[in-house]
Amino acid sequence: MRHQLYRRELEYVDHVLRNNVDVSEDEPRAEPPRRSSDAEIAYRMWGREQEREADAAAREDVRQRWHDFYMESSIFERKRR
Repeated sequence: MRHQLYRRELEYVDHVLRNNVDVSEDEPRAEPPRRSSDAEIAYRMWGREQEREADAAAREDVRQRWHDFYMESSIFERKRR
């Protein structure tokens, strides 16, 4: 997103310089994008890590259920009987 805004701004400046466009002084200047604080970045990273851990736990749970289902319904279970 930031890269696109930067590229558009450079294209505009290039257009103004190449075409000798008159830019009035009262034209509003673009505000720089708001930067996140370190605390906000850390909180988002922590949230992503929590999601990854929950996803990994859910995948392991599903894997274990499939393994149990397979072992109960497979040839191994029939041989034990």
